[in-house]
Amino acid sequence: MTTLVRILGIVAGLLAAEAVWLVAEGALAIHLQAPAGTLAAEPVAITPLSVALAAAVLPLIGWIVLIGLERLAQHARSIWLVLALFALAASLATPLSGSGVSEANRIVLMLMHLAVGAIVIAVLYRTSPGRSARSAVGSASAAAHGAAPGTPRKSRNVLHA
Repeated sequence: MTTLVRILGIVAGLLAAEAVWLVAEGALAIHLQAPAGTLAAEPVAITPLSVALAAAVLPLIGWIVLIGLERLAQHARSIWLVLALFALAASLATPLSGSGVSEANRIVLMLMHLAVGAIVIAVLYRTSPGRSARSAVGSASAAAHGAAPGTPRKSRNVLHA
């Protein structure tokens, strides 16, 4: 179930980015471009395909990092959140730097980054088991075996005659 929710979260982020692109290009008549100096010497047109690739590939990398942390780190969820927020902040450097694009273009690009980041970070964070979820599992297991939560389990090896 977690995998499905995470996939749907990434798809939702992608659709949000595409919606922002569609409103900017269609309703606002802003021809979206990546500023010069970030990807190329001249501003580069941003197409629905480039939006989809960026809005899918980068969150997938974040998901892979989260999976690795969940397997290796005790506080995976917290560590990942800090990394994800740092990555989102770093991603804003692209629309804020370079030259050759309007301020409206920069604002739309930042909105795209923030829309994807807000959705994907929230979904991946919420689907990662936190400390309370792990301790609740341990408490439920202890209670099922007749022990108070947090009490080490004793062996119940009893010889029956």
